[in-house]
Amino acid sequence: MSPPELNAVTKAACGTNYFTLDSQTLAYVPGVSFEYLAYRNSDSHALLGFGLGYAFVTLQNKYVMTAAGQSALGVGSYTEVARAQTMAAQVYSGYEINFTDMVTASFKLGYRYLPVTSLKSSQSSAAISGAETDGSTLVNMDGGNRRVNLSGVFVGVSFNFYL
Repeated sequence: MSPPELNAVTKAACGTNYFTLDSQTLAYVPGVSFEYLAYRNSDSHALLGFGLGYAFVTLQNKYVMTAAGQSALGVGSYTEVARAQTMAAQVYSGYEINFTDMVTASFKLGYRYLPVTSLKSSQSSAAISGAETDGSTLVNMDGGNRRVNLSGVFVGVSFNFYL
């Protein structure tokens, strides 16, 4: 799972650009789901599902500082890499129909709960929010933990092959 990348985001003060930011987040979430067949007939069925997983999240922020940014914030360009591990859950409903004699098409709509409440730095660097060391928790400018909320509605389409 990978939300859209942020590219060329700028931070300005009084019209002066301090830096551009390219940000990428990636989550790998292995898990298990349990499904209840709410309705079935000879060639299709409707289902309700619930799943739990364990998420491995990676965040990469690349800051390219301008001269004004280096002067005002006291740091040069740097790349911030952080990782987190957390529990994830999802609930969904779906419909599966025979596509061929050995393949079914499945359609799902649901909600995924995946808040990341703490990210650990994977390298040492001088950041806008202060020095980061390998293994330290990333913080915001106010000192609170950096958070990423990957929760939200999802839609899925898949083909299942039965041998």
